[in-house]
Amino acid sequence: MKNKPCKLELISEGSSNRTNPEYAMKKINKLLLGILFFSPFKYLYCQLDSSFSVVDFNNQRQVIKVKENWPQNRCFIILESAKKDTFQVNDVSEIVSKNIIMKKFLQIEFRIRGGSGIHLRVTKLFLIKNNKIFQALSLQTTYRYASVNRSENESYAVKFIPIQTNTGFKLKLIESGKNLDANKIQWTKQFTLLFDAANMVFYNKIEPKVRICKESQTKEKVFSVQLQYEKYIFLSNEWFQLRENCYELF
Repeated sequence: MKNKPCKLELISEGSSNRTNPEYAMKKINKLLLGILFFSPFKYLYCQLDSSFSVVDFNNQRQVIKVKENWPQNRCFIILESAKKDTFQVNDVSEIVSKNIIMKKFLQIEFRIRGGSGIHLRVTKLFLIKNNKIFQALSLQTTYRYASVNRSENESYAVKFIPIQTNTGFKLKLIESGKNLDANKIQWTKQFTLLFDAANMVFYNKIEPKVRICKESQTKEKVFSVQLQYEKYIFLSNEWFQLRENCYELF
């Protein structure tokens, strides 16, 4: 993994004062005030790149670049051999972790911007086939909510355990929930996801018919991940989460 450091440059306004410590401190204080109170985008623009080597599903070595654009809260997943094929993740406040699993999958955990008192993390698995990026899985893996008066104070998490067999790939998911005040897990459930190599997706059920929010037509025979409380479907390399009686782009 290669990281490009961010640069923060202080430009002086005259050579005569450059060696004066008091002058230097004043300039630094002005710069920090500008960053904190006026326009952080004007003074600091930081883009971090990291690269990962994976084996694609054509048994070729490929490089996936992760470009983090924090001023715009976006992240780009780029295939180096075909830079036009780029996957974009929005509303990202931080990348928590990036790992290669089973040599073929890039697993990234994103911290997503939530509402007041809400902490969200989403984990995505990316793979490459035929010089194209596939989003093999996308799940909400951490949810924490604490109301102001602490009447509601709960935590939800999903842990991934990769399993590689002679016949393919599997994922074991451990789903758990707890009350943060008690700081004790109240329930756990385990699920096993299978991998469909033809469609490049992990799933544990196939939904016979689903409805997409804001669309009149229903979709049939859709790959789905169904957990204790959360349900997701996979359509056209995108993931959707169940919202009441329809699925919304996730």
